[in-house]
Amino acid sequence: MAENLNDLTTEELGKLFPIIIAEYQPEWEKLYRLEEQLIRGTIGNNNINTIEHIGSTAVPGLPAKPTIDILIGIFNESSIDLLINNLKKIGYQLIPKPENPPPHMMFAKGYTKEGVKGQTFHIHIRYPGDWDEPVFRDYLIRNPEKAMEYGNLKMDLADKYRNDREKYTDNKTDFIKKTMKEARNSKTAVVFGSTGLVGKELVNELLGQSEFVKVKAVARRDLTVSHPKLEIVHLADYAKLMELKDKCYADTYFCCIGTTIKIAGTKEKFRQTDLDIPVQIAQLAESLLIPSMVVISSIGASDHSSNFYLRAKGEMEKSVRESYSGNLKIVRPSLLMG
Repeated sequence: MAENLNDLTTEELGKLFPIIIAEYQPEWEKLYRLEEQLIRGTIGNNNINTIEHIGSTAVPGLPAKPTIDILIGIFNESSIDLLINNLKKIGYQLIPKPENPPPHMMFAKGYTKEGVKGQTFHIHIRYPGDWDEPVFRDYLIRNPEKAMEYGNLKMDLADKYRNDREKYTDNKTDFIKKTMKEARNSKTAVVFGSTGLVGKELVNELLGQSEFVKVKAVARRDLTVSHPKLEIVHLADYAKLMELKDKCYADTYFCCIGTTIKIAGTKEKFRQTDLDIPVQIAQLAESLLIPSMVVISSIGASDHSSNFYLRAKGEMEKSVRESYSGNLKIVRPSLLMG
């Protein structure tokens, strides 16, 4: 981006970069993935809490301005100056937003004084949880008719305000606010351990509740049940759980992870399943600011118990409480048969 492009007036920017709406292109997701790798390699994973493809190019089938919007959630301790300097190295320029000072920041790439050069990207930087874009994106993906309505609105506004980005944006506001209200009233549940005894029953129960419009079942294999509200999230190894962050936004987490010492084979492997994995799930819930979480434990669980099984469950409960600050409910069933 040219050094003095920020000095252009709104009218000059409108003429130089007119609103153009294109049909959805599958390559947009590929372009995002490539840029994500470049960004991670430049600013470091230790400075990134989450990174996601947002905006209309992230919604399959939705017409959009062919600009890839990227949301980056940073940590409270992340260096703002370091982010600005490192992103500048890969062609990004900070776009000042006086009404939203850092850590709210927007960066742009692909714009020059002569017009667009190559692929354009926008980066939006926020602290974790300080965003609505993934909620809006996911709701449009789940509701194709709403996405179509939004696409038609965008094309109408682009024809009307081709050279006026401010009016184009302002006239989308009512639709976005209304849709966000609908999205927040549409709850999603994620069930971990969905193929186990408790998990299978819970999935069936949640699918029958009108409260939840989407039930995501995290599993190593497909479930025997099928339902319009059910989405399978495949995960072969819980060591890679954090790689599923963009698929695990929800209103409530249900952790039904559990095994037996007989099945696990050793006490160490039992602890890996019944203690370590629930804590990883709690950490994921905390990082995504999941509002509530339900964890299945065991009657008699105590980190001071002389019984190995009950002590491990008690240690799990303690570690989950330390890892997750949201609305936590721990369920302690008696002996499970089945």
